[in-house]
Amino acid sequence: MIKIYIDFDGVVLDTWDVIFKEYIKLFSTDVLEEDKIKNLMLTIGWGKILSNSVQINDSIKKIKDIGKNYEVYILTKINSQEEQKAKEEYLLKHNISNLYFVPYEHSKTQYVDVENNILIDDDIKNLDEWSLHGGKSIFFNKDLSNYDSYGNKNINYTIINDLLKIYDIMES
Repeated sequence: MIKIYIDFDGVVLDTWDVIFKEYIKLFSTDVLEEDKIKNLMLTIGWGKILSNSVQINDSIKKIKDIGKNYEVYILTKINSQEEQKAKEEYLLKHNISNLYFVPYEHSKTQYVDVENNILIDDDIKNLDEWSLHGGKSIFFNKDLSNYDSYGNKNINYTIINDLLKIYDIMES
């Protein structure tokens, strides 16, 4: 059976909106520096980030719906144990327990079976790695923009902003 892996940040919850607003407020720039973002996440705290983040297009309900027909997993990168714990608590509270946490510096392809399985992600780099390892990549963007959070342009992947669109893709 095909497995569907779904990213968390930018697909399930709009955590980036909370993080970027704080970043701009603190540093008075939208030029992102990775070390500053990582430190800011710890300063804000993942409990606060998650509680202030908006669920994207009723994603939790849709993940459960897809799970009735497919094996569905959350596959998310983390920068800290605090982040893992907060995301795990959030998802378990919503009865989602198929979880994989990947240290930020590693590839998602190192932690799960990629070949012939699907990744829904908002990061082009993750999707490129997934495709290189024999998986099917689907680009998620809540606004249907062809640019990811890092400014990378999507030129290779089907774009969706609703997780239930996976049914259309699976049927085609």
